Amino acid sequence: MRHLGIGRAHKGRPVRLLIDHDDVLAADLDTGTVLAEFTIDHTRGYQPKKQGPGENRGPAS
Repeated sequence: MRHLGIGRAHKGRPVRLLIDHDDVLAADLDTGTVLAEFTIDHTRGYQPKKQGPGENRGPAS
C-alpha cells in the first residue's frame, strides 16, 4: 500500500488516479484539475509530490 501526499487542501475530495507503471497523476474528479504527480518509490510507504518548475522547493540559499 502507498500513501500519496496530495495535500490537505484537497482532503475529502474525490480524485481520479491515472497510473502508468510507476508514474501516477492525481486529478480532481469534478473539475479534472491535476492536483499532483508522483513517481512511485517502492522503498517508501509515503509518496511525496513531484516538484515541478515554479513550485516552492523550500528556502532559497
